[in-house]
Amino acid sequence: MSSYTHRETFWAAGVDDGNAAAAAAGPATKQPAPFTPWGQYSSAGRQGKPKIKHSKQQQQRPVEYKTPKALLQQHCQKVNLQPPRFERITQPAGVDAAAAAAGAAAAAAAAGQRGQYRYKVILAPPAAPAGSKGGAGAAAGSSKRFSGVLTGPKTYQLFADEDGWASVQDAQNAAAARALFALHKQAAAAAASGKGSSSSSQLEQMQAVYQQLERQWAGLWDAWWGLEVSGGQGSGAGVEEVLAAEQEQQRDEFLRSLLVEQQQQQQQQQQGAQADASAALSRGQADAAFADDPNPATAAAAAAAADAESEAESDDAESAEGELVTHGEEAEEWLLAAGLDEEQAAAADKAAAAAAAEQQAAQQQQQQQRQQQRQQQAAAARRNEQLRRQLLDWRSSPEGAAMQAQRAKLPMAQLRGQISDALAGSDAVVISGETGSGKTTQVPQFLLEDAVLSGAGSSCSIIVTQPRRIAAISVADRVAVERGEAGGPGAPGSSVGYHVRLDAAMNNNTQLLFCTTGILLRRLASDPLLSGVSHVLVDEVHERSLQGDVLMALLQRIAAARNAAADAAGNTLGNRSSSSSSSSSSSSQGGGQVPQRLKVVLMSATLDANIYSAYYWGCPVLSCAGRTFPVSVRYLEDCYAETRYVLAPDARAAIRAGSAAAASAAAKRKASARGDAGRAALLNAGWGDEEALQTSALNPNYDPEVYAEYPANVRKNLARLNEDVLDLDFVEELISWADEQTPLPGAILVFLPGMGEISALMERLGSSSRYSRGRHWLLPLHSAISADQQRAAFKVPPAGTRKIVLATNIAETSVTLEDVVVVIDGGRHKERRFDAHKRMSLLVEDWVSKAAALQRRGRAGRVRAGSCFCCYTRQRFEHSMRQYAVPEVARVPLEELVLQIHLLGLGPAASFLRCLIQPPPAKAVEAALTALQEVGALAVLPASADSASAAAAAAAAANESPSELAMASYAGPAAAAARGWDDGDEESHRAAAAAAAAAGGVEVLTPLGRLLAVLPMEPRLGKLLVMGAALGCLAPALTIAAAFSHKSPFSAPLEKQDELERIRRAFAAPAAAPTAAAAGTPAASGVSAALQGMLGDAAVGGKPLPPAAVAAAGLAAEQQSDHLLLVAAFEMWRLTGAAAGERAAGAVARRHMLSQQALDAMLELRRQFASLLQEAHLLPQLTPQQQQQQQHGKPGSSSSKWSCWADDAGHPANRFAGKPEVVKAALVAALVPHVAVMVAAGAESRPGWLDGRGQTVFMHPSSVLHELTAGQLQQPHVVYQEKTKTTRVFLRELSVASPLALLLLGGSAFTVQHEAGTVLLDGWLQIRVPAATAVLIKRLRQALEQVLAATVAVSASGGSGRQQQQQGHGLLGRESMAVMGLVQQLLAAEVVEAGR
Repeated sequence: MSSYTHRETFWAAGVDDGNAAAAAAGPATKQPAPFTPWGQYSSAGRQGKPKIKHSKQQQQRPVEYKTPKALLQQHCQKVNLQPPRFERITQPAGVDAAAAAAGAAAAAAAAGQRGQYRYKVILAPPAAPAGSKGGAGAAAGSSKRFSGVLTGPKTYQLFADEDGWASVQDAQNAAAARALFALHKQAAAAAASGKGSSSSSQLEQMQAVYQQLERQWAGLWDAWWGLEVSGGQGSGAGVEEVLAAEQEQQRDEFLRSLLVEQQQQQQQQQQGAQADASAALSRGQADAAFADDPNPATAAAAAAAADAESEAESDDAESAEGELVTHGEEAEEWLLAAGLDEEQAAAADKAAAAAAAEQQAAQQQQQQQRQQQRQQQAAAARRNEQLRRQLLDWRSSPEGAAMQAQRAKLPMAQLRGQISDALAGSDAVVISGETGSGKTTQVPQFLLEDAVLSGAGSSCSIIVTQPRRIAAISVADRVAVERGEAGGPGAPGSSVGYHVRLDAAMNNNTQLLFCTTGILLRRLASDPLLSGVSHVLVDEVHERSLQGDVLMALLQRIAAARNAAADAAGNTLGNRSSSSSSSSSSSSQGGGQVPQRLKVVLMSATLDANIYSAYYWGCPVLSCAGRTFPVSVRYLEDCYAETRYVLAPDARAAIRAGSAAAASAAAKRKASARGDAGRAALLNAGWGDEEALQTSALNPNYDPEVYAEYPANVRKNLARLNEDVLDLDFVEELISWADEQTPLPGAILVFLPGMGEISALMERLGSSSRYSRGRHWLLPLHSAISADQQRAAFKVPPAGTRKIVLATNIAETSVTLEDVVVVIDGGRHKERRFDAHKRMSLLVEDWVSKAAALQRRGRAGRVRAGSCFCCYTRQRFEHSMRQYAVPEVARVPLEELVLQIHLLGLGPAASFLRCLIQPPPAKAVEAALTALQEVGALAVLPASADSASAAAAAAAAANESPSELAMASYAGPAAAAARGWDDGDEESHRAAAAAAAAAGGVEVLTPLGRLLAVLPMEPRLGKLLVMGAALGCLAPALTIAAAFSHKSPFSAPLEKQDELERIRRAFAAPAAAPTAAAAGTPAASGVSAALQGMLGDAAVGGKPLPPAAVAAAGLAAEQQSDHLLLVAAFEMWRLTGAAAGERAAGAVARRHMLSQQALDAMLELRRQFASLLQEAHLLPQLTPQQQQQQQHGKPGSSSSKWSCWADDAGHPANRFAGKPEVVKAALVAALVPHVAVMVAAGAESRPGWLDGRGQTVFMHPSSVLHELTAGQLQQPHVVYQEKTKTTRVFLRELSVASPLALLLLGGSAFTVQHEAGTVLLDGWLQIRVPAATAVLIKRLRQALEQVLAATVAVSASGGSGRQQQQQGHGLLGRESMAVMGLVQQLLAAEVVEAGR
């Protein structure tokens, strides 16, 4: 309820007889006599003052009664207010008890029986038109001619006890009646104080409205009138005294306002001179811009605009000075008449001076903003002209003209105009361009060139996302060439750049940025509205990657918010240049920027366009044919017929009678034969003669009628083929046949499911004499091979040589081999899937989708007409294959995604994920939430908690959302409209969301969770970094996290895999006795005998390896840890490079089959991770020396690339980096509950293992623990990185875990079982330990938990490392150092005890 402080009398005449009766129902009121407000002259007037002109009395007409709603609508139109907006009141509003009691009787009599409907009405001044001078202030001023004080939205409603109506119309009319009453009362008060028109005319208007009200609503006015006059006391006594006092108060206020006005006019007089100087300065700057501008017409227009604005400011100042003279003469007379003493006059002068100073400061700020705005616009105009001239110069050059002609031949060039038209009328567009159409390289250039040629190039900023690093880099290189930027992406002056993980090439002039999807998502964490970005192009959306789906959902929200704000500011869709030019124009004198529209373009070669169009508000869909040559397609049955291949009965892909595959096939056939008695009888009777009985096929997918026209060998092959197994014998035969039938030049591309099939086929072909004569290149293409091997696949072989590339699905879209003329499609691929119920990853081989199959065959027609040989039947392609791939969000773990959702402030994870184009399974979301709770990254308030506090926490979390806050502040009410509800409903939606969250639990990121969310890695690896820093083994933790975030540094060709395994096991083998150092052989101690020999072979120039590198190589010796194996190999290489240089490090890497590229990537990742920890305040600020080490490779730096401050052995975070037991303890803390327990077995046999769910699991063959027997294993527990299922359920990347490490750092539930003498962790892991010792361990565990919590809490609060140390807590605090030292001593003692 709005409070009204004035109690002026409004009636100039009494009410009519009919209304008098109604007024009598309320408190008795005394009608006061008319009075003249101070500052308004009566008809007698003062001498020399103008008299009030009164209109002639009009002839009385019959009164036409109207509803309050209609009268309020007319009133809003008359005084230039926005149309009234009615909202229902769902909760009782606060009531003034005394006022409610005074008017209760009259309100009850007027309103009659109470009902359930209550409404309020909201009035607001008109919105300022875009670009209008004065902005909202000007709009408000237009309504001051009546309302006087209505400068913002205002709400009117009845008291709670007088409200409540039987219908919606009555409730809205009651609210309208209250608004009319209040508005006319305020207008009369303003008139009485001299701030408005004549008070008598206002009273006449009020009486006219009163007489038009229907009887029901006029009675309400009577009741309110009695309440106002009586001051809320229920009687009309003392009205004359009240009026006299109010007249005196109004007179004083009027005189003070004149004094303030006088002071302000004096200040404006001074500003007149300043305005003249500012105008001169603006003209001088415009002249300078004219002289420097390459386009004189543009500069002249800017100068003319500056002169016009300066003259307007000067005219305003002169007008204000003239007004000052008039009002100043009267002010002195009225000051004397007011009888103010000196103290009151001084106070008035002080208030006037303060108001004038404030006004002057505001005007100066506005002038500075206008001046800065003009400078920015002039600079933008010069930049726009420069870009336009550069583009035209390039096109007119011989190289540019040739490139233009080449680009014009691409099919996408025909859609250029349609793309511009679509984006001019919509905020998004879907482009389906087949392979070779040029969509990836051309569409971004079209958008940029259109903006440049239209004079808005400086404000055009385009981001293009690619699913893979190699694609982003290669496309950026190509676009830079097409734009004539010789320096390449990121070069000085180049407009093209790229940004991928561990590599970036861009500058301040970059306008076309190609990046991976993950890079753009990271940017959204700090720039939730993509400020300054005009277009975002998402390429290869058909792949439906996890990050791609999330990005599309976020872009939908961002575009809706930004574009709604742009619409509200007048930047409409119809303005073609608005998407790029609006960022350089101002919207008001406040210096704000007109919101820039964001355009979204989704592109792919094969996609279901309708899904994406519907997701983006029904946006247009454009299609473009490819430029590929014709490709002839032969399905499996055709290949069998042409090659005359015969499937051997004992082949791996053949179904044999009596086998499990045959039984499964028989079951399928019987199921399909139900309802056909004759067919079922034949099947049950036996197989019979194969030729006579067509139902004898073992293949359940074989239909003899379909293949009746094919030769007998084709029908026999298909009848016993196991289609779910790729027949490598046939693939080998097909390669040879295609090689013979296809003339050179031209490469053969073979799509295989995975690295295993690539290795097997490489071995088969390599052992054949046909491919060992030097006339063929056999090349693998897989993400796991080295970069050199990957680049070899793109090279063109010499004349007379055939290139045969064996690839996985990486060759479908991310890379293009230009010389391919034959494609052999195995039709299968391996993809990672997640079993949410078992919480286990599975590597599954399955059929590709139709979209993928079409992509593969399109690779054969890039240079000439090609051929595609499919290892699947036409029947399968047309009827069994999925149309599109299963989205990644539906088949992978979601822990990282859930962290990012909370980091971006997008609300509860499940709620946001339901907004994706295809939401993930609910089980997968639940599994991710559970996993994050186990890590300690997420806390969920239970439903049993206080619902009010839970709802408050949910609302607080929503209000602190950086993304939502940014969008709301940017778009305001327009964004609310884009969300689908208005401002009035938004609070109820938020309250409903908070209540729902309270009912099911409120998700809140813990301090550890916020820390993990900013680390670009799997949450358990992030926790490893935190625990490594806390336990004093940061450097090894960085190495492990870098290896698993990128890939293992161990890499070898397929033919040397056995040798690679021997090298890996040599690092982990028990240390041998040190041997005498021969020439060129290091005196190695702590390493195995096999590794000693390898270290000797790696010596360069007869010099032994540095002792530090040799010592590091022994870090994993006899530690039974795959994780420490990576640390040992990396540190050996790094310390060799630091001491002996690049050449020695390269020799070590080659000898131990380490990928140089992977090692370099790990080196850079470690540096980035350490910086992130420091930026998160988990580690102390860098010293000057450490900052110098951070700047490795820069001129003048004393360090090299091998040095990093996080490797400093003297750093407190590395005090136990050389202690393997501490590193393994950090692994336990990070990986729990990924724990497996040994099953009892003989000492000489390999043991079995059970995980926490009681499931039987196996160690992966790649682990160094795989071959160990039960007697050789040091501990009965292991922690593992990942659990996957192929032929069995395997544990990957293992390390043994000591009981003490599990007791101190493992699990969340610690139960001491005194009688049994054991401790139970998490309800399933039982460890034998005496009860007294268990109690002591429990206390130490509690102290350790407190220290770790304090460390993370200090990090979350932003305290620096130095402050932590000084305050005695945190990572470097005295308590932390003492507790961690005690933990290390206990772990070391355990190792000694185990050795005995």
